[in-house]
Amino acid sequence: MSRKEIEDYSGSVAYSALMTELTTDSDRAAVILGAAEIEARLQFLLIAVLRTNSDLRKDLFNFNGALGSLSARIKMCYAMRVIDRQLYKCLEDYRSLRNDIVHNGKDVNLDSEIIREDLDNFLAPFRDSEWLCGRMYEFEHLNDTQRMFRYAIGHACITIEVATAKCADIPEEGISLRLG
Repeated sequence: MSRKEIEDYSGSVAYSALMTELTTDSDRAAVILGAAEIEARLQFLLIAVLRTNSDLRKDLFNFNGALGSLSARIKMCYAMRVIDRQLYKCLEDYRSLRNDIVHNGKDVNLDSEIIREDLDNFLAPFRDSEWLCGRMYEFEHLNDTQRMFRYAIGHACITIEVATAKCADIPEEGISLRLG
């Protein structure tokens, strides 16, 4: 993804609203909200590449459907080659982190030892990002880990949105074999 694509999306109203919401809530709430945002964006990405009508879409994406979970959406996007291995691994690490936070109760936050490994795995690809490091001065009420975490969620959402925009160019009927 190019720096221009990152800048274009990071300047959007939707991104600003997401970052505001992520930075005003607790760590636990930010993890859960981030997962919901990523899950919704993965659904839009899959809708952009799958041949679906509204009934099929409802069946695929409902809670018990084949693509009803965050895990299934991550795996399907990777299997269909619409996200790369690095984003796949990042999203899987995030999913694991989300599960740890949700299942270990209200008192878990980003400084909790119980989630340290999953958090470090999720943040690893973002630690050397010029774009993220250049923004680490914002949201001074958060510590460095909290800021990095929230920007990593934002960056993952932007990446998925860029992929969705690129997939929107695929014609509804698919790519045809034009003979004679």
